Amino acid sequence: MKSTRFDSYREALCGLLGNVSPVKDATQTRDGRNSVSPMRGDCMTCVIFGPTAGIDESSAGPPTRVVTCGWVSATAVRQDKAMAKIRRFDIADAPAVAGLIERCLREVNSRDYPSEVIERMCDHFTEQRIKELATQRQMFVAEANGVVGTVSRDGNKVYTMFVHPRAAGRGIGRLLMRHIEALAVIEGYDHMETGASITGHGFYHRLGYVDVRSTDTEFGFNYILRRNLP
Repeated sequence: MKSTRFDSYREALCGLLGNVSPVKDATQTRDGRNSVSPMRGDCMTCVIFGPTAGIDESSAGPPTRVVTCGWVSATAVRQDKAMAKIRRFDIADAPAVAGLIERCLREVNSRDYPSEVIERMCDHFTEQRIKELATQRQMFVAEANGVVGTVSRDGNKVYTMFVHPRAAGRGIGRLLMRHIEALAVIEGYDHMETGASITGHGFYHRLGYVDVRSTDTEFGFNYILRRNLP
């Protein structure tokens, strides 16, 4: 049977999550959509629904482009029963995303950057700016009783990755990153590249990213990191 773009996304995401093998047969959800539920040792279940957000399944052959339509892409369920659904950003999400970013900056990044830098960043990531960025990049949000995370991508470049402080430590940032990495894999990219604040530097190291260089920007000291993709 000819594999679909959903199959490619499923296999890429399962591989990126680590120590996960996709099952051969899909099961049916209550609404008739196919799902696949590979398991891993730490009791995280990756439930992938097709068609996935951002995946074009309309043509045969290797996946070559990402479109803007789609619905649910991935859900992670941990032992604490917390659930995060990854979906494409909607313009109505702009207030929540802007608010999430501001809370991260003021409550977390403020430990590593002076107040003037934090204020400059908060002034930059307004609702209007978020809407503008969403027209320039693929933007995603994680939902779990509201928007709890966001990430953007342009090809194999990662931008604007934030997780709400109250949702930290639940694997949401990892799931967001693995989602966009899987999309990059099926587009043929062999690596991902991201900028990282001092605050987020360790997070990217834990995901397998390595330092390429560092730089001073208008938003303070920043690392550039890269990760090879399978």
